[in-house]
Amino acid sequence: MFSNILLNNCCKKFIFLSYYCFFNNYSLQIIKSIIFDLEELIQSLHFDYIHGEGKCGDRDWDGEESFLIFGFSENQASEIGKKFEQNAIVWCGKDAIPQLVLLK
Repeated sequence: MFSNILLNNCCKKFIFLSYYCFFNNYSLQIIKSIIFDLEELIQSLHFDYIHGEGKCGDRDWDGEESFLIFGFSENQASEIGKKFEQNAIVWCGKDAIPQLVLLK
């Protein structure tokens, strides 16, 4: 199914970006506002994206609202991640191997 999503978006690279960060003290209201700002930025850059949810199968916590964004270079993805105070992003290039890119 995932390969079909990539093919349907003529995609050779993508970023999976979540804003929730358990290392800050932001309220849920502030986090929701930041997610709204992130989505507005994605739309303004005219990248195709879909909503997602980051979950850890062996942890008992709510999923993290996320975006799967198509077409970002690794540099662009890193800049967006830094702008939104991410510790890391998941980026995938044309080799289709997801990479954890540490930003801090």
